[in-house]
Amino acid sequence: MSYVITIRRPDGRPALSAQDFECLLAADHSLARKDSGIIWTQGSKEFWLNIEADHLWTDALSKRTKEAEGELEKLRSIATYLNASVFGEEGEDLSTEGEITDPSSTLSAVGRMIFLVLTLPFVILLFVVRIPQIIQKLKKKLK
Repeated sequence: MSYVITIRRPDGRPALSAQDFECLLAADHSLARKDSGIIWTQGSKEFWLNIEADHLWTDALSKRTKEAEGELEKLRSIATYLNASVFGEEGEDLSTEGEITDPSSTLSAVGRMIFLVLTLPFVILLFVVRIPQIIQKLKKKLK
Protein backbone atom coordinates (compact mmCIF):
# COMPACT_ATOMS: atom_id res chain seq x y z
CA MET A 1 0.00 0.00 0.00
CA SER A 2 1.49 3.30 -1.01
CA TYR A 3 1.07 6.76 0.40
CA VAL A 4 0.88 9.60 -2.13
CA ILE A 5 2.78 12.80 -1.37
CA THR A 6 2.21 15.86 -3.57
CA ILE A 7 4.23 19.05 -3.96
CA ARG A 8 2.11 21.92 -5.20
CA ARG A 9 1.36 25.52 -4.50
CA PRO A 10 -1.69 26.17 -2.34
CA ASP A 11 -4.85 27.53 -3.93
CA GLY A 12 -4.70 31.21 -4.78
CA ARG A 13 -1.04 31.09 -5.81
CA PRO A 14 0.33 30.50 -9.31
CA ALA A 15 0.61 26.82 -10.15
CA LEU A 16 3.99 25.18 -10.67
CA SER A 17 5.19 25.22 -14.25
CA ALA A 18 7.60 23.31 -16.47
CA GLN A 19 10.02 26.23 -16.07
CA ASP A 20 9.89 25.79 -12.26
CA PHE A 21 10.77 22.11 -12.66
CA GLU A 22 13.70 22.91 -14.99
CA CYS A 23 15.05 25.51 -12.53
CA LEU A 24 14.78 22.94 -9.74
CA LEU A 25 16.78 20.39 -11.75
CA ALA A 26 19.45 22.99 -12.50
CA ALA A 27 19.69 24.06 -8.84
CA ASP A 28 19.65 20.64 -7.13
CA HIS A 29 22.26 18.27 -8.54
CA SER A 30 20.94 15.36 -6.48
CA LEU A 31 17.93 15.37 -8.82
CA ALA A 32 17.95 14.13 -12.40
CA ARG A 33 15.41 14.05 -15.20
CA LYS A 34 14.43 10.53 -16.17
CA ASP A 35 11.77 9.90 -18.80
CA SER A 36 8.77 12.00 -17.75
CA GLY A 37 9.81 12.34 -14.12
CA ILE A 38 12.55 13.26 -11.69
CA ILE A 39 14.66 10.81 -9.70
CA TRP A 40 16.81 11.26 -6.63
CA THR A 41 18.94 8.81 -4.74
CA GLN A 42 18.99 8.62 -0.96
CA GLY A 43 21.31 6.00 0.41
CA SER A 44 20.77 2.88 -1.65
CA LYS A 45 17.24 3.82 -2.64
CA GLU A 46 16.14 5.63 -5.76
CA PHE A 47 12.97 7.72 -5.59
CA TRP A 48 10.74 8.80 -8.41
CA LEU A 49 8.88 12.12 -8.59
CA ASN A 50 6.16 12.18 -11.20
CA ILE A 51 5.74 15.47 -13.06
CA GLU A 52 2.23 16.70 -13.75
CA ALA A 53 1.33 20.01 -15.40
CA ASP A 54 1.11 21.89 -12.07
CA HIS A 55 2.57 19.62 -9.37
CA LEU A 56 4.95 16.81 -8.48
CA TRP A 57 3.88 13.61 -6.74
CA THR A 58 5.34 10.37 -5.48
CA ASP A 59 4.10 7.20 -3.84
CA ALA A 60 7.55 5.67 -3.39
CA LEU A 61 8.30 6.79 0.17
CA SER A 62 8.84 4.34 2.97
CA LYS A 63 5.54 3.60 4.63
CA ARG A 64 5.51 5.60 7.88
CA THR A 65 8.91 4.65 9.17
CA LYS A 66 11.78 6.68 10.54
CA GLU A 67 13.27 6.40 7.03
CA ALA A 68 10.26 8.25 5.67
CA GLU A 69 11.18 11.30 7.72
CA GLY A 70 14.47 11.71 5.82
CA GLU A 71 12.67 11.18 2.54
CA LEU A 72 10.02 13.67 3.55
CA GLU A 73 12.71 16.22 4.43
CA LYS A 74 13.99 15.99 0.85
CA LEU A 75 10.48 16.64 -0.45
CA ARG A 76 10.18 19.60 1.93
CA SER A 77 13.43 21.06 0.63
CA ILE A 78 12.18 20.68 -2.95
CA ALA A 79 8.90 22.35 -1.99
CA THR A 80 10.76 25.20 -0.25
CA TYR A 81 12.83 25.81 -3.38
CA LEU A 82 9.65 25.86 -5.49
CA ASN A 83 7.85 28.10 -2.98
CA ALA A 84 5.28 25.33 -2.67
CA SER A 85 3.91 22.99 0.01
CA VAL A 86 3.97 19.25 0.65
CA PHE A 87 0.60 17.55 0.99
CA GLY A 88 -0.39 14.02 2.02
CA GLU A 89 -3.02 12.02 0.22
CA GLU A 90 -5.70 13.10 2.71
CA GLY A 91 -4.90 16.74 1.90
CA GLU A 92 -2.93 17.27 5.12
CA ASP A 93 -0.13 19.84 4.91
CA LEU A 94 3.17 18.08 5.62
CA SER A 95 5.33 21.15 4.96
CA THR A 96 6.31 21.54 8.60
CA GLU A 97 8.43 19.09 10.54
CA GLY A 98 6.85 15.99 11.95
CA GLU A 99 6.34 12.40 10.99
CA ILE A 100 3.82 11.16 8.53
CA THR A 101 0.98 9.73 10.54
CA ASP A 102 -0.82 6.73 9.23
CA PRO A 103 -4.49 7.64 8.74
CA SER A 104 -5.36 3.95 8.53
CA SER A 105 -3.75 3.25 11.91
CA THR A 106 -5.68 6.13 13.46
CA LEU A 107 -8.83 4.83 11.82
CA SER A 108 -8.24 1.32 13.07
CA ALA A 109 -7.53 2.65 16.58
CA VAL A 110 -10.82 4.54 16.43
CA GLY A 111 -12.51 1.41 15.10
CA ARG A 112 -11.15 -0.67 17.97
CA MET A 113 -12.35 1.92 20.48
CA ILE A 114 -15.84 1.98 18.96
CA PHE A 115 -15.89 -1.83 18.96
CA LEU A 116 -14.98 -1.91 22.65
CA VAL A 117 -17.49 0.77 23.60
CA LEU A 118 -20.29 -0.98 21.72
CA THR A 119 -19.52 -4.56 22.67
CA LEU A 120 -18.28 -4.21 26.24
CA PRO A 121 -21.75 -3.60 27.75
CA PHE A 122 -23.08 -6.72 26.00
CA VAL A 123 -20.17 -8.82 27.23
CA ILE A 124 -20.70 -7.58 30.79
CA LEU A 125 -24.44 -8.21 30.58
CA LEU A 126 -23.88 -11.72 29.24
CA PHE A 127 -21.36 -12.41 32.00
CA VAL A 128 -23.72 -11.12 34.74
CA VAL A 129 -26.64 -13.15 33.41
CA ARG A 130 -24.60 -16.34 33.03
CA ILE A 131 -22.76 -16.20 36.39
CA PRO A 132 -25.73 -17.47 38.46
CA GLN A 133 -26.24 -20.34 36.02
CA ILE A 134 -22.54 -21.22 36.11
CA ILE A 135 -22.50 -21.10 39.92
CA GLN A 136 -25.56 -23.38 40.13
CA LYS A 137 -23.94 -25.93 37.76
CA LEU A 138 -20.73 -25.87 39.80
CA LYS A 139 -22.67 -26.41 43.05
CA LYS A 140 -24.43 -29.42 41.53
CA LYS A 141 -21.14 -30.91 40.37
CA LEU A 142 -19.54 -30.39 43.78
CA LYS A 143 -22.38 -32.17 45.63
